[in-house]
Amino acid sequence: MPATLPAAFAPLLERAQRLYCLPTVAMETLELSRQPSVDGRALRESLERDPALVGKLLRVANSPVFGVAGGVSDLGQAISLLGDRSLRLLVLGFSIPEALHEGLPAERLSKYWTHTLARAVAARELARFVSGCDGDEAFTAALLADLGLLAMLQQLGAPFATLLDQADQNALDPMSLERRALGFDRGTLTGAMLRGWGIPDRLPDAIAEAWRIAGAFPQQKTESPLAAVVHLAEMAARVLADHRLTALPELTEASADTAGLDADALHALLAEIEPKLVGLCDALRLPKPGELGFAKTLAEGYARLAELTEQAAAGLAPPERGELAQMETMLATTFELVSLVADEKQYSDRKPRPDTRRAEGPETMSPHLARGDAALETHTRQAAAECRQRRCSLSLLLGAVDPGDDPLRLGAVIERVRQVLGEELATDSDRPRVAPTGELGVSVIAKGIDRQEAVRAAKKLIHAEDRSAGVLNFGVATVAVPPAGFDAAELLAAAQRCLAAARNVSGPAVKSIEVY
Repeated sequence: MPATLPAAFAPLLERAQRLYCLPTVAMETLELSRQPSVDGRALRESLERDPALVGKLLRVANSPVFGVAGGVSDLGQAISLLGDRSLRLLVLGFSIPEALHEGLPAERLSKYWTHTLARAVAARELARFVSGCDGDEAFTAALLADLGLLAMLQQLGAPFATLLDQADQNALDPMSLERRALGFDRGTLTGAMLRGWGIPDRLPDAIAEAWRIAGAFPQQKTESPLAAVVHLAEMAARVLADHRLTALPELTEASADTAGLDADALHALLAEIEPKLVGLCDALRLPKPGELGFAKTLAEGYARLAELTEQAAAGLAPPERGELAQMETMLATTFELVSLVADEKQYSDRKPRPDTRRAEGPETMSPHLARGDAALETHTRQAAAECRQRRCSLSLLLGAVDPGDDPLRLGAVIERVRQVLGEELATDSDRPRVAPTGELGVSVIAKGIDRQEAVRAAKKLIHAEDRSAGVLNFGVATVAVPPAGFDAAELLAAAQRCLAAARNVSGPAVKSIEVY
């Protein structure tokens, strides 16, 4: 673990260690593994107390990844054919605390597991080419490598999820963004969580080292063969599970340097890994990693690269999305995360759930808003229930007016907001609700309006305003379709944080976020 970490890391880790405990069977397996010789019968008796885990272990043992001849029909046979060490490692790899899954969206969990399994299968295969690395150990390390990601998704909520989405959409390395925004990354948290559970240091050390060099330029080498394999496997997962061919050049270079695999050998290995991954996903009843096979994806990627090369040579290359626009969005999200992790009050005892970040104190409350604006929260809750029933978006816009030297400006601005946004955000079935909020603010509840539409309308308004008498800023929070049990206070808190970010900008500004 790095010598110096942000102050917010300690409460985040403390909360993770308190909320996420290893299941009893995994703890007993760890205890057995510390003994000089393992009693196979004791291992079997311990595992038999968790039938669900046994079923999962048998399905994995019968998958193409392990390819045990003749198949495995019961636990005794699994211990006999796989060996107690391999089985112990599998138990640790698949004994993830259930609390880490609670409340996270199914789509994000499916993506997490598909990517994790791709990394695990790739690690087991790549270990054959790296001296000093055991395949089963590499498989387990790769399974555990992203546990910190699940904890961060739960504890940091929508801003962190948005940061990940931005990294994905812009083909950026998520680890680099995490370090920039938070001062630490998922690898640091994962390693600390595993050490807290008593996992032997070799695994968490290798995982933390693998993540430390992720996205580094120029590429860095690892001291541990296990860390090198986990690092290679992560890049392979980005190609196989996420279909990100931008990761292929780095993977190709690192594979040649670390595993002695040239480009052709690497592509052949990835093509062998893919059906094993599909088989493991089938065995664990998880979604397969997309419809395109690796060979087809690779061919299409090279074709697209050739096309762009020709366009560039002819001066016809299409313009990429502006770097400034990317940075504006990411800086807003970074501001949200820094504010969130700096506020230790958010770590009060409560059941972990995704995106739950109420404005509990003045540190996260926009200064112009009255604490607990009951009317606004009530109207937002009613709108969320209606939008859930209609399966449509809901956007909440919070505006702050700085009247400058003209105290009469507030009323005029609110009336202007009512006129302009009333027209811009009207739909066939609804007009937005525009109302004063607090002493110097205005709120807009817009049903059937997505994030882009809300931001576009807010920007049109503030750029058309006369700035000589003051400044108007907006924070926008949108939920695509409010899920069952959605708490309207989450939308309100997210809009407040965006407004706080907008007010930190010199001049009129709009900051927005998507709430999941």
